[in-house]
Order: sequence, then structure tokens, then C-alpha cells
Amino acid sequence: MSNLLEKLKKSGSIKDTLLLSESKFFNIKDTIPTNIPIINIALSGSMKGGLSSGLTFIAGESKNFKSLLGLMLVKAYLNKYEDAICLFYDSEFGITPEYIQTNGIDTNRVLHIPIEHLEQLKFDDLPEITSEQIDQIIEASERIFRDAGLISDKKEEIQKMSEITSCKNVEYPALSAEDIADKLAFYPNSDLSYDNWIRVAMCLNSWGGEKGRKFFENWSAQSSKNNPEFTSIKYGQCANPSNITIGTLIFLAKGNGFKFKQRRSNQQNNQNDGKTIIKMIGGKTHETLNEFEKVMRASPLEFYRFNGQLVEVLKDDQK
Repeated sequence: MSNLLEKLKKSGSIKDTLLLSESKFFNIKDTIPTNIPIINIALSGSMKGGLSSGLTFIAGESKNFKSLLGLMLVKAYLNKYEDAICLFYDSEFGITPEYIQTNGIDTNRVLHIPIEHLEQLKFDDLPEITSEQIDQIIEASERIFRDAGLISDKKEEIQKMSEITSCKNVEYPALSAEDIADKLAFYPNSDLSYDNWIRVAMCLNSWGGEKGRKFFENWSAQSSKNNPEFTSIKYGQCANPSNITIGTLIFLAKGNGFKFKQRRSNQQNNQNDGKTIIKMIGGKTHETLNEFEKVMRASPLEFYRFNGQLVEVLKDDQK
């Protein structure tokens, strides 16, 4: 070893620093061979090699046997280690238990974890905490900020009102089949990505279950990538979504210009029946108020309600 290498090795703080030729991390690796030599070569460059420690990504276009290759690697790993298990995060639900068993994998050693989107992976390995622990964390944080003068009483009040507002559920009126068709028209399936496509299936499932199937199949047919049989299967697999509602479809439609139509209920339409209606006209406020005064003088009313307040009507001889 040259003097320079020796000096750099001694001056560093990482105890496992070694020459590359001696590094146990670089040279000593656990390899899991498969039964197919060409796959071993692709994975490690050696017919006797195979899957190595670390992360292995399998990427490619649809229908290029990525799942099959992954199952081969799982089988090889489970064969080498009797106590090994497989964590199967499933977002597409395209692999059946029979398909796994056909590749020689014991399904009793596979933990199936269905997910709807990749964001869920951020929280899957986090430890669970109770609501009491959350309250303790919030109280401790507020105490630290208050002692540092970073939270005033006014800011706390604003924060409290903001939290109350954010906790209110966004409610939409009951949507009819016509409403759903309107929103889908604002979000056409112009060869959308798989994630956006499956998201609409979940939206329609949350709206009406099987009632939404025809909408999804017709909407999916707009795409050149549509496979009717696959579309039907996928819609059934998206039943009872937990994190996606019809509000997602409304959001997507609004992004393309959709706006709710202004509607009046029957109660609103009938509440003025038999009553005098006075309309304020822009630029003619003075004349309108004069007309309003004439009407009130001529009416037999002694009181009327204006802006939630009772107002007494005075006749000319009472002024």
C-alpha cells in the first residue's frame, strides 16, 4: 500500500475503510443462483452467480414477463434460505395464487400486502402510535414554540380555527348517472397512464359500486390500449376503495374546466310564493329604495324583518 493510501486510510473516521481488493463489502457478496444460467449471467456476469444482496429492479414494458422473472428470483431465494419469507406488495392484482404456486413457491411463506398507490409504502414500515402519544407530541411541541416566543395567542387561535375547518369533510350532493357522465366527459381517457386509469375505477366504485361498471367500461374504451376483459376484471378488483372517493374524479374534471351547475331546491323555488319581491338594480339604488319605502307604507305590516332584525314601519303621521 502506498504512503498516500495509508495516510488517507488512517485519517478517515470510517472503520471499515479498506483497499478495494480487500473490501468485504465489494468482494464478499451473498449470491442466490437460479435454475437458468442465462439469468444468472444477466444478474451477476457469471453462470454460477445469480441474485446478489442489495436492491434489484426489474423494469420493462407491459407483457414482457417481469412478474415471471420476479417469481423465479423469489423461488431461488426461498429455496436457499428455509426461514426466508417474501413480502408481496400488490398494486395491480394481476398475479393469482395459482400463478405463484405454478412457479414452485409456497404461498404460506408469502405475505400479501395489497396497496392502492406507492405513497402507502412511506408509512407501512413506520411504528404505530396511539392518539394519546400524538397529543403528547403536540403538547410538547407547542410548549417549546411558546417558550421560544414563536406562538402568540392570536396565532394559536388562528391555528385552532384552521384545524377545525380542515377537519370538516367535503360533501358533494348526491350525484346522478347524468352527473357522472358530465364529469367523465371533462376527463377523457386519451391513453392515460395506468395509475390515472385505475384511479377512475376506484372513484366510480366509491360512487356506485356495480352501477359505475358500465361508465368505466365505456370510458376505458376511448383508449387505444383498452382490453375489455382486463378492464372488467380490474373494475371488480377496485371495489370498496379506502382512500379514493368520487371527489377525486370531481377534482380531475375541475382541472379540465368542469364547474358545478347552479341548482335551486324546491324549497328555495317556492319560498317566495305569494310574497312581494323587490330586486335591487345596479345604478338605481336610490330609486329602488324609494319604491321599497312606498310599498312598506302601503302595507298593513307594523314590523318586518331585514337582515335578521325586526324593523318597525312608521306612517307619515308618526314621523
